[in-house]
Amino acid sequence: MKRYTRLMAAAGLTAGLGLAGNPAVASLYEDVNIEHTRDGNAFTTEIFNQLEFRFLAETTQFGDGPAPVEGDTFSDSGAGQVRDIFEPGGSAPVFDANVRDRLGFVWNDLTGSLGSFTSGAPGTLTTTSQYDPGAIFSWYYGDDVIDWSNTNMQANQASVTDGDRGNLVQVLELTLTGGSADLTFEDDEGVAGDFIRGSYRFDFEVTNALAGFWKIGDLDFADFLDEDAPFKFSLVADANANARDPVIDDDVEDALFVTTTGGTGQIGFNRVPEPGSLALMGSGLLLLAGLITLVGRRSRAVEPTAA
Repeated sequence: MKRYTRLMAAAGLTAGLGLAGNPAVASLYEDVNIEHTRDGNAFTTEIFNQLEFRFLAETTQFGDGPAPVEGDTFSDSGAGQVRDIFEPGGSAPVFDANVRDRLGFVWNDLTGSLGSFTSGAPGTLTTTSQYDPGAIFSWYYGDDVIDWSNTNMQANQASVTDGDRGNLVQVLELTLTGGSADLTFEDDEGVAGDFIRGSYRFDFEVTNALAGFWKIGDLDFADFLDEDAPFKFSLVADANANARDPVIDDDVEDALFVTTTGGTGQIGFNRVPEPGSLALMGSGLLLLAGLITLVGRRSRAVEPTAA
């Protein structure tokens, strides 16, 4: 079985992609904040409803080749680094020294399979991939900043979870319950060619949260973990990305190519049910799915942009 490897790399992306205008984000929580200590000093962030992040991911596409087809599976790992916060009603990210580059997340073994390919816009093929449940997205906070690389995903994962960052602690664990992605490729004489863009939806259940760290108003994320019903959360993000030309990956047996893409985006905390329903906690706090939109563009002239 041959493997096609795509390396999703972080570069500078536009952050202002209109989350507020997206119906899936119409009910963002407007009163999220973080309370913790850094270098021995207690702090509380300003109220926010979105976080700006950058990420780096590595995806291996499996198949018999020479191009991806329906039923081919893939596996993905990656890391993310939170940069700034968006205050409610704000149109630009706000710097917070207690958040910038200190909060990060990692994931491994995000797997799924491709659906059938159909003709899309002229010169393109589209397919819908389905994600398998079970992948864990672990979030960490440390006193010292994350040493970020724009090209090495494994180095970024190690930096996010590096105990040398000082008082490192896991602050959140999200377990994937499902998801899908609508992907667009160039039509290369009837087979999938270069990747163009994708729209991604992820459904998560919060399976762990550090008590006292995450707050929605006076509510603590950790308080809901003992409820009878699962605590489900929606992460909503938009991002643009640039891709580099594929290169042969000699370190992966039978791999055909590695492609790099990357950038930053925004994560919002989506609220379902409506605010008044938060008083009804008997069945747990129910929040809904996540949407991550990534737009990739192949170009020999484009390299990942350093922050």
